[in-house]
This record gives sequence, structure tokens and C-alpha cells, in this order.
Amino acid sequence: MSISDYEKTIYNMRNVPLKRTKEVEERLVTALDMANAQLGSIIGRTDNPLSIKVYQGKRMKVVQMMNELGISLKRDITSAINEVANDVAFTEQDATNDLLLEHDDANLMVDFTEIPRQTADLLAQRYDVDGLRISSSIWAQSQVSEIENVVLSGIARGQSARDMSNQLSQFMLGGGTGMGTSVRAKAMRLARTEINNAYWESARRASIESPVVGAIKWQLSGRHPEYDICNLLAEENVFGLGRGIYPVEYLPAKPHPNCLCYQKDFLRDPSLWDKPKKVYTDAELTDAMKKALHTETPSSATGSKGFKEKQLQLFKDTVSNVIRKGMVGEAVSTAFRQAPDLPPDTPVAKLYNLLLDGGRSKADKLDAGFSKKAEYDEHGDILRQEWSQNLTVSDIGYAQKIGTALRSDAIPISVNIPITDQRVFKAMLKSGRSKNLFETGKGYGSADKELRKGWEVALIKEGLYGLDKSDVAEGVGYYDKMPPKQKPSYGALNLGDDPKGAASQYGNAYFELEPHVKNRSTFTPNNSSRNDQVSTFRNAETFSLSEEGREYQGSVDANRKDPSKYIEVQIWNGYDFKKDVKSLHINKSVLNDLKNPPPIYDARIKSFVPAPETDGYRDIEQDLREFSDKYGVEIVVHEDEETK
Repeated sequence: MSISDYEKTIYNMRNVPLKRTKEVEERLVTALDMANAQLGSIIGRTDNPLSIKVYQGKRMKVVQMMNELGISLKRDITSAINEVANDVAFTEQDATNDLLLEHDDANLMVDFTEIPRQTADLLAQRYDVDGLRISSSIWAQSQVSEIENVVLSGIARGQSARDMSNQLSQFMLGGGTGMGTSVRAKAMRLARTEINNAYWESARRASIESPVVGAIKWQLSGRHPEYDICNLLAEENVFGLGRGIYPVEYLPAKPHPNCLCYQKDFLRDPSLWDKPKKVYTDAELTDAMKKALHTETPSSATGSKGFKEKQLQLFKDTVSNVIRKGMVGEAVSTAFRQAPDLPPDTPVAKLYNLLLDGGRSKADKLDAGFSKKAEYDEHGDILRQEWSQNLTVSDIGYAQKIGTALRSDAIPISVNIPITDQRVFKAMLKSGRSKNLFETGKGYGSADKELRKGWEVALIKEGLYGLDKSDVAEGVGYYDKMPPKQKPSYGALNLGDDPKGAASQYGNAYFELEPHVKNRSTFTPNNSSRNDQVSTFRNAETFSLSEEGREYQGSVDANRKDPSKYIEVQIWNGYDFKKDVKSLHINKSVLNDLKNPPPIYDARIKSFVPAPETDGYRDIEQDLREFSDKYGVEIVVHEDEETK
């Protein structure tokens, strides 16, 4: 096989996931159509109202039908993932070996038989927002709950079985409003995303093992609809190899669902095929990271200013995280300790570096079970998924690895906000960033500035445990020199992806922050005013093994039943809405209350009267749209039944 034939084979391989996706989608449509017809038959299509008693007699049929559908969907998607991983790996293997034979390099022939299994294992550990890949039965229970909310609501309104069946058909196949994304849309999205991820990961692993491939170019799909992070990944020259070209081991993963981008191999000179590939030094990786972090939005980018800024930040996070995983030894600590989003040479940056040194002091005294960032992401996905099934840390065997929650991108920081307070949300629309007690003079915990200062100084002293007294004094000095905006804002780890946020007592909506915010945060079990255990991401894994770390485990297990028990996050220098906030979450009932305020009692006439608009109620949907457009923040509205 000639080099041009090899390149043509690899190029055509991009059609493998497209073909498999089309086949799976056809099977999914058939299965969903049959399930929809079966559900309509169970509920009935008469004009008579359905009673609770009648539905209770049908319920087990609904449960059985959804269980069978979940098994069918999971089987088809998993089978397609395995087929794609096999097709890609063995196509790459055959093409590589034919090319090696053509150049008399039979001694370099490759064996990619383990790649499909490695790919399947990796994808099995990925967090699936719908839960279908993890457990078809758990997924089915979730769908049955949504179906029953429609049924019970319809029964209460005296809705006919025919109308109820039509509404459930919209839930199954799409086309309706008010019920979130249809089962069909969610299944199709999962199939397309995971099948293309199987192609991407299998091809990437083959390129790493191949002696002929030196780099990979990120190619945009011809179906790429609009500007997003993929344009940056395909156009920026981070490693100096050319636009969108990455060393094989530093190719980023696909950044969003439904991504159809593909890979183009850049081959090494045949004279180098029997030589080791280039190993990037820490200095070279640091330079690449700096290039990524200093990337600017291209003039050709389209979309709102907030959207473009959000895509740019996603690009910086994606590429820098891949590079960090490749750094070893002290370089990992240095890369994290740069805290690139903290203003350099400021009191807050100097203090946080000291806190990292304090964390390292603790970490050096203990033996961690694992330490690579990739492993934290992997275990974090599993921890979050199993947490959502109401298991405790001890149940799933992670009692000694609860530091995973602090490090993994799969466990987000949530910040609850009092969205019903018009003054607060209007102020947020104008400010563009979080503001703390020392800036506003107000707080939803204690509003006593001196008391808060005492708690934060105590937190710093505990965080600097193990350092010299002079270092501790220096850290407190940095705190005293901080302008108010550099002092921390507060959030909590949303371990179970609770739609109310991790600390709902502080507000009935919440921000989900971007993962990079953890790189400048400290963590405490429960409210930081009530304990003196402090951690950073640097010592998260080892701190959880200590006696002090047992409180973390207690917080994790207790949070499910008691919202006052949580892992608090102190976010130094606050957070910027454009750069640091991923999404804003609000429950549908809260949204409805804001749109339709309850009447108030007027003592003068001894009667209820409509609430005036000046009482804090307003066009909340307009405010949310304005916030989203201005800062590029996704707005997520949760159905009432999701409330835990």
C-alpha cells in the first residue's frame, strides 16, 4: 500500500460512524414507534376519562414496556459502539501493516486487537446524563416517573384517555411542548454522540501505537452547522505543527454532543518509522499551554459576544487540561499552581500558591491511591452516577477516594442564588461577576464582616498547616492586603447533580460553574464557619485518607438527606459570569411562581389583592434571556418531578 492509498483509507474511515449511526437510528425509530403504539394501547384511545384505579391496573404493563425499551435501546447503542471501535481499529491495523510491508518494515508490524476493548472500557466510564448506558432499568424507572406525572395530572383534570395518549406520544417521539426533550431525541443524541466518540477514541489510540503516525489534524465536518469550540480546535496552532495539528497523545476528546469532526493522520518520514516518537519536554508543554491560554477569538467567529467568549474559554480549558495530563512530577503541580485565571502578582494569587504549598505538605505525609488527573475524571463519572442512585460512599467503595469529588470535572460546583429577590438578580445582570459580603455588606449567611473575616483567617491558617510560622503569617498578610473582590465567594459541590443545587437553603436557583474554577478554590466539609478542615485540589486525594478527611465522607453521605450537610467551596477572586459560569438552573415551579405571583393580603380591606409588580415579581423569562445573551450562560429549567 502506498502512502497516498493509506491516507485515502484513513480519510474514508470517517464514514464508519456515519454509516453505523444511520443503521442504529433506523432501529431506534422502529423500537420507539412500537413502544409508542404499545403505550397508546395500554392507556387507551377512548374519549372517556381515565381513573386512578384503572391506571393502577395498567401500571405494570407500562413499567414492563419501558424496561424492554431501555434494554433494546442500550443493546443497539452498545453494539454499534463496539462495532465501530472494531472496524476502526482493524482498518487502521491493516492499512498500517500494508504500508509497512510496502516499505520493507515487516518487523514494525502492529497489533491493535486490544484497542476496541480499551475504547469500550473508556466510553463505559463516561458520564451519561440520561443514565441509559449505565443502567437500562434505572433509565426505565425515570421514564415511567415522567409518564406517570402526565397520567396523574391528566386524571386530575379529567382528561380523556385519547388526549392523554396523544400527549404521551409527544413525550415519546417529540413534537410537543412542556415535557422537556423527547425519549426519541435523547436516544438519538446518545447514539450519535457515543458512536462518533468510539470512532474518535479508537482512531486516536491506533495513531498513538502506530510507528508511522506523528500527528493528527482536527478536521471540521462538512455538516458543521455554526461556529463553536471545534472551529478553534481545527484552526489554532498550539504545538507549532500547523493549524489544528496535535501530537497524537495530545489530541483533545470531542468537546460536545453530536460532534461529527474527524481526524487526518500526518505521517512521519519513513526513515523515522523505526525510531521513537518525539517526547515533549515540560518546557515545550508549558509553551503550548501558554499559547492555548492566550488564544483570542478570531474575527471570523459568529454568534453573540457572550457565546463566542464561552467557546473560547472551553477551548482553553479543553486543550490545557489535555496538556496537564501529560505533564509529570513537579510539572503537574507547577501547571496547576499557575492558576491562570487569578490576576498575577496579586495578594490572592500569592495566597493561593501558599495554600497549594500547605496542601502539598499534607499530601507528602500520606500515600495516595491514585494521582493522575485522568483517573479523577474517570472515577468522578462513576461516583456521580452511582451517587444519583442513592448509594452512599461506603456502598460504592470510594470512602478512601472522596478526594475524587474535589478534583474531577464530573462533579461540578453549584452556587445557589435567591432568584426571587428582584434586586439581587437585577444587580447580577449589571455586575458581570459575583460579589461577596465585603463588597455589598449583605449576605445570606452571616452579614457580620468581622465574624466572616475571622472565619476566613482561620481557614487560611488551617490551609497552611505544615508550613513555617513565617509562611502562615505571610499568608494572613496577603489576606489583609486583598481588595474586597479578591476575597472568596461561596458554593458547594453538587455531588448528586441535584436540580435544586447543593445548598438550596441559600437560594431557589443555582449557577453551575466551569471545572477550571476548582483550580483556585478551597474546600471544607460543611460550612467553613463550623470546622477547621481545609483542602485544595492539590492534596484532595490524600487528605481524604487522613483522620481529618473522615468529615468529608460524612458530608457526602449526609447531603442526600440533609441539604445543610455539604462540601463547601470557597472560590477565591469570585467568579466571572462570562468566563466561569456554565449554566443557570431553575425549577419550573419557581419560574411559574415568578411569572404568576400569588395574591397578597390587604389588611385595610380585609381581602386578598393581586401582588403589585414592584413587589419583586417581573418578566423573569425576559431577564433570563437577557442574562443568557449577555454572558453566554445556558438556562436550564427543571421539571417539578426532578426535584429531589
